[in-house]
Amino acid sequence: MPEHVHRPVQTAASLPRIAMLHYSALPVVGGVEAVMAEHARLLAAAGYPVTVVVGRGGTEGLPAATRVVKIPEIDSEYPPNLELQDELDRGRPPAGFAALRDQIRGALEPALAGQDIVIIHNVMTMHFNLPLTAALHQLLDQGRLPRCVAWTHDASWEDPLQHQHVHPRYPWNLLRRLRPDVTYVVITRTRQATLAQMFHCRHDRLRVIPNGVHARFWWNLSPEGDGLIMDLGLLDGDLFLLQPVRITQLKNIAYSLRVAAALKNLGLAPRFAVTGPPDPHDPAGQALLTELRTLRRELDLESEAYFLTELGPDPDVPRVLPFTVVRDLYEACDLIWLPSTAEGFGIPVIEAGFLGRPVFCADIPVFREIGRNLVYRFKLDEEPLRVAARLAAWAERDRAYKLRRQVWRGYTWRAVMRDHLVPLIHELMARPAAPG
Repeated sequence: MPEHVHRPVQTAASLPRIAMLHYSALPVVGGVEAVMAEHARLLAAAGYPVTVVVGRGGTEGLPAATRVVKIPEIDSEYPPNLELQDELDRGRPPAGFAALRDQIRGALEPALAGQDIVIIHNVMTMHFNLPLTAALHQLLDQGRLPRCVAWTHDASWEDPLQHQHVHPRYPWNLLRRLRPDVTYVVITRTRQATLAQMFHCRHDRLRVIPNGVHARFWWNLSPEGDGLIMDLGLLDGDLFLLQPVRITQLKNIAYSLRVAAALKNLGLAPRFAVTGPPDPHDPAGQALLTELRTLRRELDLESEAYFLTELGPDPDVPRVLPFTVVRDLYEACDLIWLPSTAEGFGIPVIEAGFLGRPVFCADIPVFREIGRNLVYRFKLDEEPLRVAARLAAWAERDRAYKLRRQVWRGYTWRAVMRDHLVPLIHELMARPAAPG
């Protein structure tokens, strides 16, 4: 019988209820288990009621709001299933196959009752628990499952290492049966091509939804830094230039704004941020910030250029970013931008070098000394448009920058949720539910 591990929490009644089904869940170690946990986290954070139905695991690694239903029979390592597998590998369904299939079907139906969508990970195309696969097909034939998604990471029929486990008859033929009442998701276009051949269907019958990564984890962002980057959309454009300095005349921030405007005129979508407040030792600092705000408005950069000092809770009190947030911005930016007319040392150059961020800086003695030929330098009398063109050319040819941008736009979990999961849910909910 199903074992309920976590009690559900109250969530928005208007959002569809989503179940996920697999042989096991975290803390069982596996790629599918990790992806399923990420989906559960994303959906739960957005307020969707999430239920995970598994044979094993589910005791940790999932969001606290997740309801977990354990059905031991659907575990790929369930002892009776392993006994059947030995017979199945010989190419014949054993005598106990139908009984286990029916036992699983009887446990699944109440476990999935009341769900709007069930996402089945790998079970429809992998041989690891064929009684479970057969039970799901029976429930679908009877119209007793909710809107169904077959999330296909792997397929036994397309894996040379698994060919010994599949045979051209029932129940193995279920693993390459394309059902009209199921939405199929694959994780790459490569997998899409191979499975379209296996299913004898058009490529677009199989929806591609990639896996993702956590920007916050890999960049080790603090909650404050992560929130600042997201709220301002600092990575939503094409180039994020960070000037990690206080606001003084020597930092040449007006020139920075003109270069940002030139990038915009070249058809790019720049983002530019200055981290520091006006110099507290310079009485003219606040007047300079006022001038820079005026210039920003005149250059039509109010959606692209930010003086982070003015984003505190009290507009009359300069915001001073913690060092952890400044470090977060170093990780997130595309390049460090330093058009200073003079510097005593230029510590942002070595900070950028330590974190592996490229540096574009003025051709002044201290930057030549510290950065040598490992930074990109420009003359202070160069026209902003010419410097902007050099920045654009660098972005066009630098593979590391282009890969970072590609991952950010399409392969973070935030992007997967925004561009794929939510649209999929909306499309599924626009369809009628199964009559059963």
